[in-house]
Parts: sequence; C-alpha cells; structure tokens
Amino acid sequence: MFSYLKVTFRERWKIFLTIGLILGCLGLAYIGTQTMTGQIAIEARGELEDDWRYQYDLLVLPQLDDEVEGLEDGWVAPQSSIASYGGISLEDWEKIKGIEGVEVAAPIALMGYFEFIGMNANASNATPGNWYETTKEVTAFDGMKTHTLTETSSISEYYDESMEDSILYQRHLEERGYPSNVAPGTSVRYPNEMLLVAIDPEAEDQLYNVSDSMISGSYLDESYSSEGATMPVVPVVALKEPEYVMEETVTVHEINVPDNLSEDDIVGGTTSYLRGLPKEEIAQLDISSLTSDLRFKNVNLEFDDEGFNEVEYDLINAPTEIIQFSPINYSLIENNDGDIPLLEAQEYPNASDFYTEINIPFYRYSEGVRQTHDFTVDIVGYYDSSEIRPKFAGSWQEEDPVDVYTPHHSMIIKNGLGEEIEPTPLLPLPVKASYYPGAPDMLTSLNALHHVYDEEPPLSSIRVVVDGVAERSESSQSKIEAVATEIKEQTGHHVDIMLGSSASRVHVNLAGTEVDEVGTVEEGWQQKGVNWSIENQVNQTNILLFIYLLAISVIFCYTIITHSLFNRSIDFAMQRAIGWTRGKIVRTLSIEVFIISTIPLLVIWITNNWLEAVSFIDYLYIWLITIAIISIGYVTGSYKALKLSPREGLEGEGAEWKMQRMVRIRGIMSYCLHQLLRRPLRFGLLTIVIAITTFMLLLSIVTQQILSDFLYLSFIGESINLKLAGYQTATLILSFILAVALTFLLLYLNLTERKKEFLIFSSIGWPMRRIQFYISLESFIVSVIGAGIGTIVASLFINIYTDSVIPSWLISLSILSPVALITLFTIVIIAGFKVKGVTKNHHAA
Repeated sequence: MFSYLKVTFRERWKIFLTIGLILGCLGLAYIGTQTMTGQIAIEARGELEDDWRYQYDLLVLPQLDDEVEGLEDGWVAPQSSIASYGGISLEDWEKIKGIEGVEVAAPIALMGYFEFIGMNANASNATPGNWYETTKEVTAFDGMKTHTLTETSSISEYYDESMEDSILYQRHLEERGYPSNVAPGTSVRYPNEMLLVAIDPEAEDQLYNVSDSMISGSYLDESYSSEGATMPVVPVVALKEPEYVMEETVTVHEINVPDNLSEDDIVGGTTSYLRGLPKEEIAQLDISSLTSDLRFKNVNLEFDDEGFNEVEYDLINAPTEIIQFSPINYSLIENNDGDIPLLEAQEYPNASDFYTEINIPFYRYSEGVRQTHDFTVDIVGYYDSSEIRPKFAGSWQEEDPVDVYTPHHSMIIKNGLGEEIEPTPLLPLPVKASYYPGAPDMLTSLNALHHVYDEEPPLSSIRVVVDGVAERSESSQSKIEAVATEIKEQTGHHVDIMLGSSASRVHVNLAGTEVDEVGTVEEGWQQKGVNWSIENQVNQTNILLFIYLLAISVIFCYTIITHSLFNRSIDFAMQRAIGWTRGKIVRTLSIEVFIISTIPLLVIWITNNWLEAVSFIDYLYIWLITIAIISIGYVTGSYKALKLSPREGLEGEGAEWKMQRMVRIRGIMSYCLHQLLRRPLRFGLLTIVIAITTFMLLLSIVTQQILSDFLYLSFIGESINLKLAGYQTATLILSFILAVALTFLLLYLNLTERKKEFLIFSSIGWPMRRIQFYISLESFIVSVIGAGIGTIVASLFINIYTDSVIPSWLISLSILSPVALITLFTIVIIAGFKVKGVTKNHHAA
C-alpha cells in the first residue's frame, strides 16, 4: 500500500500540491479574516467605545413644540439644551441631583439677548463752525457673501458761536429742533446683542473645563461685590473672541458752504441743500468693534485720517433690555433610509428695530415685546470658547463642536442655486435673528435668574452624567435607562438619552437663491444609539465576504479532486483485478486525504510565525475544515470511479443519462442542450460558479455602497469605513480571481475531455469556425443561465433585506460581463488545441 502511495504522490504531486496550496490560501484567508476582521473590529469597537459617551449622558428638557424638533425621535439638534426660556424649576433640579446614580446634574438657562452699550466715534480733526456729512457702513461675511448690515448718512454742524447769525444754521435748527455741539461722528458697536446664558459654575466645571478656558479675570465661582452700584449688578464672563467677520467704516466729509447764502438757496430744506454741495473727506475710521480689543471696552473713539485714539469713560448703570428670540424651526423635506436627512429652516420676516434695511434671511422671530429688567452687567473675566473641552466625552477630538459653546460648525456645501461647492465654514452674523448665533456672548451664574424670571421656572435644560457608565455595554445602557425613567417619574420632563449617540450628518436648506448666497449647509446632529448599528453592519459584511471565498475554494478543490479521481478509474479497476478490495483502496485514499490536509497547516504554520495570530484551536478548526473539503471531493469522485469499469472510466462522467432522452436533436440549440446534459456535473458546477460570482459581485457592490452610505451618515462611521474599505476590496478581488481561475479550469477540463468530438467533427469536414461556433454557443447558454440566476437571486435578496434598488446598468453589466468572459476563455482554449495535429497523430496510430 505504501509503495503505491509513494508512486501516486510521485506521479500526481502537482495535483496534490495545487489542492494543498488552494486550501492553504483558504486557511490564510481564514487567518486574514480572523486577523483583519478582529483588528478592524477592535479598532472599530475601540472607536465606538470612545464614541460611546457623549459630553453628558442624559439631556432633560421641558416639553417642546413638535416644530422645534425638526426630525423624528432619535435626533438631537445643536443647541437643544438652550432651545427654551425656562420650563424646568430649581426644585426639579434638586430632585434630579438626589436621584441615585446621578453623578453630575448641570443646569443651564437661556436668559435672552440683551443690548450691550455702544461707542461713539468722532472726527478729532473737525473744526467748530463747519458743516459735515458722516456716513457709516457695517458689513459682515457669512462664509460666502458679504452682507451690508447698516448703511447711513447724516448731516450735522460742529457748533460754534460764529454760526448763530447764519441763515443756514437757524433754518437747520428749526428743522431738527436741537443743536449739535460735538465733533461729527456716529455710534459704533451698537446695537450689540449679547446671548446671555446662566450656569451653575461648580456643576458646569464638572462637565467642561470652563474655568481653565479663562483668558483673564476671574471665574464665576469667586465671590463678587458691586460696591457703590446704584442698581443690581450681575457679574458675567464674556466671550473674548467671537467668530464674527464684521467691518465698520465711518467717513467724515467737510462740506464747503458758500458765504453768500440766501433764503432761496435752502427753500427745499437745509439737509437736501447741504448734500448737494461740494465736500472733502477729512477723516475715515475702519474698525471691527466686535473683536477682542474693542468688543467690551468702555471707551469712545476719536479718529482722523491717520488712525484713532481710545478715550475711556465710566460705566453708566442703566436698565438691561432683554430680547427673546425664538429657536430655529425646521421642517423635514426627506429622510430616506441610508440617505442624509434634508431639512429646511423656516424663514421669518425681518422685525428688527435696528437692522431695518438689511436684506438677509431671519430664522428667529422676537417672542413678544422687549422687556426691560432692573439690573446691569459687569464683566469680571473673559473666556475662549475654542479652549473648552468636555471631561466625559472620549469621542471628542480637537476641532469638534462642544455643545452650546461651539454649537454648529456648519459647512456650506451648496450655493443658493443648489450647485455643489467646495465645503466652506458657515460663519455667524452679529444679527442674532440670523441662522447661526455663535457661542454664548456672556455667562453668568444662576443667582442672576431672579432678575429676569421672577416666579417663572428658570432652567432651559439639565445635562446629567450617570455614575459608572463609561464602558460600552448593555449594563451601562440599563443604568442610563433606569435613571432616565426615575427623572421622568419624579419631574415629568422630557429626557433624551445621549449615551451611545454619535454625530450624524444633516443637510439644512437655507433661504439663498443666488450663486453667492448660502443654499445648503451640512451639520452634525446627534443621532442616539447609532453605534450598535455600525458594529452590526461591519460584522455582517465581513462574514458575507468570507463565505463567498469559502464557497469558491470548495468548488475549486472539488473540481480538481473529482477530475483526478475520474482519471484514476483505470488504476482502481486494475487494483481490484489483482485482488485489492474496495475497502483497501478507500483506506489508501484516506491516507492521501490525511497527507494532503497537512499541507495547508504547514503553510499556515509558516505564516503564523510572522503574524502570530492563530491559536491551537484555530489550527484544529482549519484542519477539520480542510479534511471536510477534501473528503467531499474524494468521496464523490472515488464512489463513481470505483463503480465504473476501466472502459467506462475513460468516458469522464459517462455517456448515458436519462435526461438526454428528453432532448431530441432537431437543430443547433437542441444539439447544444444535448451536449450540456451529457456532462451535467461539469456544466452544473460552471453554472453555479458564474451564478454565485455574479450574485456576490452584485451584492458586494450594492451592500458595500449601502454600508459606505450608512457609515458616511456619522462622523465616527466615516473613519471606520475608511479602514474597512481596503480589507473588503482585497477579499473581494482575491475571491474574484479565484472564481475566474476556476471558471477557466472547468472550461478547460470540459473542452479537453471532448477532443475526440472535435477530431470526429474535423474528420467529417467541419471547419474550425463551425466547431468554435457550437462550443461558443454552449458556453453562451451556460453563462447566460448562471449570470441570470445570480442576478435574479441578488436582486431578490437586496430588495427583501435592504431598501436599495440595483441600477439597470449594473444588471446589464452583470449579465454581459460573464458572457463576454466565458466566450473569450472558450476561444482561447479551442485555439490552443491544434485539431489538425491531433488528426494526424490519430491516423498515424
């Protein structure tokens, strides 16, 4: 027996080595799948673990109107925590702090927008006794377009006693009613609407490093006294450097008034007359009063044609006028599964008392009349919002938004005409009724609430951190849900679970209609619980790809093994003739199976010395799978080979099959079908390979796009998708190459076994073109059947389990490509047969 095995391996070592190497490649693919999938899963899960925790775990809100939410449940829009003016009482805050499991309960209250004091800017080189025209233009840039916020022009005199006898002065005084005895100029930095937000300094510092973001001055947790104040003074921490790009230009012209002025000259009014006179520019001021240098200074400006000087003045305690703007209301335009939701921000008419002439869209309206409150503010320190970091969010990275402090970070992706542009940041405008207000301009403590709210509930929201939920697990989720339920039962307020959320993309249509206006912006809204879905998508796709590779490898090995055993049918018949039993032959073949199955283990062992990724149990799994794959081919092939006589064994799969009787040869098509039915196993395997390859390619292309689209919806998913793409593409390419090689092998074996047919056809005078035509027609039928089955099954699978539809061009390509490939292989194989040479050798014999 062992001598026979030695001869067998010496004569057939190429076949056995091929089988071993193919199974070795499958084993390596298993290692690669385990290693790469495990590594990617670890990295993906690591990122999901990091992204598991938002900046806080629960967001407690008063019941909001449906129109404010914009999207269905599961989404939290930016600045939701300050979307309402009160609604949660301080008593509710105390209850929440007392609930078991609450580590931090940080309240926040939107107090409103109040007008900060302005500055006067006057021309220092103006001469008393002359007339002047002062113009002011204020512009702001939103990332695409420069908007003109203010454009004014005024005529005034710089009073001097010498003007008393002037007809022009007397008439102008009658028209206006009062004299102007100051240098020509205007106000700048006015109005300066400030977003005022109240916090609990101690709780806020548990969520964020607000105190560490202080640039100068003191934080709100220090004691404060306002000695000598004539009214309540509220300490505030001011935003040092906002994101505004605003420019102010003040120009002063001296008007050349003639000495010989008469009543007839000013009959149409002094202002109209003065505007028509020649004038000369004497001074110009170009500043941005909302920058850190000038934004909060108690100064006036004196300027000339060379620059300006600052003149300090004492702060005058005056009542604070609070404006309450509505939150942004959204309407959902479309939200198809796998697509980025598209919303539209509702636009409101301009109802501003100051910005009456500007032509920019307003997305907030004033809630009722302006209210004056009996307090003023004193800036005790300055903070930098870009320096604020969350303390609980491992997912946070540099430049990411931080709740209310850097809320939107919107990117403009389309202009007003709907044309895609290079993404550019959307900058806030200083007009608070516009779309993006920026970070809070001033922070104060909860002590200031009673100056505004009186007896009304003061808190806009409470952000809650639950103890012991840092790890991404079901138990953490359960703890969060338990605390959320307790908060609902004790307070009755709405609770959003932020644990397990990730920043997801949302597109918002704005009101732009021109090429240089903002059309659509992309924002990151929080989509709760999306992390679990990301992990499921990753695992399913990797498993699907490995199953395809496994199926192709099994069919490849099966084809080679069965073909080899069919060719050995004569050997088996001779062994039986000299006294070998079928059992002894089977035992010999079993030893072959055992020896061949060790080749993949050797390949894997060599590779594992480098990767160190396979354990003993993995070796056992691979060995058992290898034996199973080889045994399938050996059992099938040996059963038929041992059953056939030596003469029948030379005929491949045999010459008789009952189904052939049902197909009568009446023409070209029936002849081709008859030939296919003569070799059902060979052509059946070929059809199966084409079918599953077509199915897998279609499924991979579509599901990969679905996966990419799904992962693209969230910022964390996008980074995971980049890591998955390379591995999945490599696995798909490897499987496809193996499938193409298997297709070629099956065609080659089939056509090689039929050389006798080609010889007969050639002997009776058939030209080679005719032979090629019949063979190509057979291949065409097989490829169309296989590609058709694969396409139909893939379409049904995708339609049943996903919401996607395969494009018609992709269906056409999936059918035509296998047909073209099989036809090409057939032509190449037949061209290498050299039928004439075969004929000569046959006659010579």
